[in-house]
Amino acid sequence: MMGNPYNNISLYLRAGITIFPSQDKAIEEVLVNLLERCPAQHILLLDSSGLLINSLGGGKDTNPVSLASLIAADLAASKEIANLTRQYNNCQLVMREGERTNTFIVEAGQYLILFVQLSKDVPLGWARLMINETANQIADIIKKTPETAEQSSIGTTDEDLSSQIDDSINDLWSQ
Repeated sequence: MMGNPYNNISLYLRAGITIFPSQDKAIEEVLVNLLERCPAQHILLLDSSGLLINSLGGGKDTNPVSLASLIAADLAASKEIANLTRQYNNCQLVMREGERTNTFIVEAGQYLILFVQLSKDVPLGWARLMINETANQIADIIKKTPETAEQSSIGTTDEDLSSQIDDSINDLWSQ
């Protein structure tokens, strides 16, 4: 479990934003919550240029820095395909089904990308809800000032998740 490799210093990202230590701490809590609740095998948070911000889980033979660069390129290509086919929306999500794992790549706001790999045993609907919620929480933390990031509500309560699942099911039936 690597965590943030920058030891609680402000991160000046190529995208033009800064992640302050209090924001980084709040993001780390959100990622750990996802790792435990989903349960994810590997989580990476990176900026849109491929700069690794945080890595949790993963194997010893995985190079998270190289993987982060490839993930950023993959999402950039997927976004361009979505633009060309007029399918782009504000939060792109790419999912890949593997033999033993499923992989999600999702935008976490305008500047960040969340990569999550989990076992095929985890239900896809559950994973997608948890990952989207985490991406939204990270985007909210980045939007907030460093002082309010510490006071941010971290994690999803079971009641919130139950409400989201109910809303999603109702949306399916109403379409």
